[in-house]
Amino acid sequence: MLEDFDGKIPLILDGGQSEIGIESTVVDLTGNTPTIVRPGQISKQDIEKVIGRTVMASKQHKIISPGMKYKHYAPEAKVFLAKTTKQSENIAKTCEGKTAFIGNVDIKTSEFIEIQEPRKMAKDIFRILRKLDRKKVENIIILMPEEKGIGIALRNRLEKAAYSGHNE
Repeated sequence: MLEDFDGKIPLILDGGQSEIGIESTVVDLTGNTPTIVRPGQISKQDIEKVIGRTVMASKQHKIISPGMKYKHYAPEAKVFLAKTTKQSENIAKTCEGKTAFIGNVDIKTSEFIEIQEPRKMAKDIFRILRKLDRKKVENIIILMPEEKGIGIALRNRLEKAAYSGHNE
């Protein structure tokens, strides 16, 4: 996005909004077993179907690909990740200041961004987070998607967005 590169490189071409939103899947093929080092739209099962081999999901912290750092695409606001609507409501009760909620049901915060499905969230999440930063939202509560399909990659990016010095 322009916010990330403005003034750092001499030219930026705007190709419009990404079809997918989050970064691609990265697979390490340097070892004996193909290993996903960064989850993306293409799932472990999709890769296994194509290559006819078992693919592992990496638990390592060695950075061998962009987007693997612990903190990545973190907004200025405090980001809280909730597993349930009830947990989202409980978090909202403890937040002071302007609070946004991203999920599938309005929990009565300053700002509600309705997203029903993980693919839509994956496509829009970074645009939404930057929009909320411009609006000076202090807290963002996100209802996490299920840990399957693109939800795996999305959860990975949301966990990184939630990590910053003030979100420990």
